[in-house]
Amino acid sequence: MTGSIDVLEALAAAGVRGALVVGEPDAADAERFPWARAIGWAGATRGLPTEELRPVVGRAVEAMRDSGAPLLHYKVCSTFDSSPALGSIGAAIDVAQELVGSPFVPVMPAAPRLNRWVAFANLFARSGPESPVYRLDRHPTMRQHPATPMDESDLRVVLGRQTERPVGSLDLVDLQGGRGAVEARLEALADAGVDTVICDTVEPDHVALLALTIWEHAVAAGPLLAVASAGLEHGLAAVWRGDGELAPPPSVGLPDADVALAVCGSRSPVSDAQIARAVAQGWAEVALDLRVATQPELFDGLVAQAAAQAVAALERGRSAIVHTAGTELAQDAGTTLRLRRLEATGRRRLGEALGAVADRVTRTTPVRRLAVAGGDSSGDVLRRLGVRALEVTAAFSPAMPFCRVHGTDDRLDELELICKGGQTGTVDFFDEVRRGRPTAPQPTEVLA
Repeated sequence: MTGSIDVLEALAAAGVRGALVVGEPDAADAERFPWARAIGWAGATRGLPTEELRPVVGRAVEAMRDSGAPLLHYKVCSTFDSSPALGSIGAAIDVAQELVGSPFVPVMPAAPRLNRWVAFANLFARSGPESPVYRLDRHPTMRQHPATPMDESDLRVVLGRQTERPVGSLDLVDLQGGRGAVEARLEALADAGVDTVICDTVEPDHVALLALTIWEHAVAAGPLLAVASAGLEHGLAAVWRGDGELAPPPSVGLPDADVALAVCGSRSPVSDAQIARAVAQGWAEVALDLRVATQPELFDGLVAQAAAQAVAALERGRSAIVHTAGTELAQDAGTTLRLRRLEATGRRRLGEALGAVADRVTRTTPVRRLAVAGGDSSGDVLRRLGVRALEVTAAFSPAMPFCRVHGTDDRLDELELICKGGQTGTVDFFDEVRRGRPTAPQPTEVLA
C-alpha cells in the first residue's frame, strides 16, 4: 500500500494526476475517475500465498492490459520482500507474461532517494534515515522479517527461487556505457532467451537512463511490463518533463491540526522509536490487544475498547496513537514471538482491527488527520475503513504525501490521510504529521 502511494506521489510530483484504487480493479474505475491520466490498484499480493496471488495478479494485469496504456508497472517493495511461498514476485511475472508477453521485463527495485540501491544485482539498503548501508541479507530488519526473511542479496538468486524463467542482469558497467551499451546488452540477453532483467541502480543518472530506455521500448512495442519500485516513476518524471506538457506539482504540507489520529501495524525498530517519541511528546498511547488476531470471537469487543480509549484522548484535546506493539510491548519477547508466528490471516486481522478502530473513531469524533503506519497493514486498514481510492493533495516527505480520500461515504472525503512504511520517516514523524510539515523542508522534485 505504502509503496503504491510512493508511485502516486511520483506521478503527482511530475504533474500527472493519478488515482490509486484500494483493492482489486473494477471495470468502472476508469469511469469513476475520468480525470486520471494514470490509474493503479493497490492490492494485497505482498502478503498472499502464491496460489492465492496468481488469480489476483491475473485480474489486475488483464485490467491494465485492456486499458491501452503502453507501460504496465507491477509495484514491488524496494527491499524486494518476497519468497517462493509468500508474495512471490516470480509467480507474478509468470502470470503477467502469459497475459502480456512483454518484449522484456525490467526488474528495477532500487530507489536511491529512499536509500535503496542495486549493484551487480545485489540489493543494499539502510534501516532508517541515519543507519549505515547494509547488504540485504545482513540488513537488521529484512534478514529477520516476520513474513519473508531475506537471506540472500543477489536478486538473480532470489528471483530464481520463485520462477523457472532465466534471469539476467543489466549491470553498472553496461550503464556506464550509456544508451548504446544498454541496448546492446538487452539485445544479447534477448538472443540468449532471457527476458527477465535485474537492473542495477545506484545514482539518479541510472534511474533516468533506465526510465528513458523503458519508456521508449514501451511506446515502440508495448505494452511493456516493468517490475519496479516507485524509483521507476521518479525516473519517468524526468523523461516526461522534457515533453513540456506536465502540470505543476502539488504544494508542500498542510496547516497545523489541533489533534491527529495514528494507527500503526509496523513492528520495525524505526516505528517503535517513532511511537515512543510521539508518546513523549504528549500523544495518548493505546495498545491494541493482540488477541484480535488470534481469537476472532473477541475482535469486536477489543476493537471497541481501543477505539473508546482513543476517542477519550481526542475529546480531551490529545492526539492518539493506536498500535499493535510499541513502547511497552516492544520489550516483551513473548509478544514479539507471537507476532512472528502469526499466519497471514492473523496478520491481516491485525490490520483490519486497526482499520476498524480508525473507522469507529472517525465516526465518533471530528478528527480529520489520520496517519497509517505499516506497509503490510496499511492496505488492510484502508479497506476496512472504506477507502476506495486515493489522490495526492500535498507533498510531505519522500514517499509519504498527504492524500485525499475517495470513499464509500462523505465522511471519508474530509480525511487528510498519510501512510508510511514501517522503516521510513524521521523519529518525529507522527507529530510532524499533526503539524502538517516535516521538521526539515523537503523538495517537491527529487531528480535534477
